[in-house]
Amino acid sequence: MACSAILLAGCAPKPYVISQADQQRFAPGLIRVDRPHKAPLIEGLRDCIVYKAQYDGDQISGWKAALGADWGGSYPAFLTGCMDESLAYRNGEVRVYLCARAIGAGGGCNNGGYYRSRTGERPWLRSWDNKRWSVLRP
Repeated sequence: MACSAILLAGCAPKPYVISQADQQRFAPGLIRVDRPHKAPLIEGLRDCIVYKAQYDGDQISGWKAALGADWGGSYPAFLTGCMDESLAYRNGEVRVYLCARAIGAGGGCNNGGYYRSRTGERPWLRSWDNKRWSVLRP
């Protein structure tokens, strides 16, 4: 009986593993922050949308949108193209930069800006200059 328990434990999947497909989907915009006594904070960035990992027990079961360049923006996402993006974890905060340009616009970012959050989801603080911050409204 004890041997079968050991064999089963040896075959159990590792907790919170990011699949190869998700690593490729989000590369290089993927962060994992291990936290004591909590599930890790895992987020991915693709096409100016930040996705937060969802869990079923200790396994990643899916991803939900946590932030998009069009949230609080002037143009709906389908009228923009993602020009630049970055995702990092610094000083206890998820830090994001999104730049989406409206189709046909001459330049610059029409949607996006700098964002930061302690949880990797709402509430997000937003800034255009990375100095003056305000709460991103729903």
